[in-house]
Amino acid sequence: VRRALRVRRESPVLGDGEMEWLRLGADDVVAFLRPGARPQHASVTVIIATGDQDRVLDVPGEVLVQTGGVTRRDDGALVLPPTSACWVG
Repeated sequence: VRRALRVRRESPVLGDGEMEWLRLGADDVVAFLRPGARPQHASVTVIIATGDQDRVLDVPGEVLVQTGGVTRRDDGALVLPPTSACWVG
């Protein structure tokens, strides 16, 4: 929780502003993009796995915050266990 609060405070893009819903190919994954309003504000993708199976997703970027054991495979794919979430920037 402390890490999420710090990342939120340091990432202006996570505040008010544009939001774009994303389809990542699985019905049990909810995802949206918070694009950076200015060049110095990097975008952040928020991903939530709501199902009962691992989801493997091709989402580039650094995992800023994660819950539930989100990992990266050797090929770079993001692995979200059931009921996990992450912010990728």
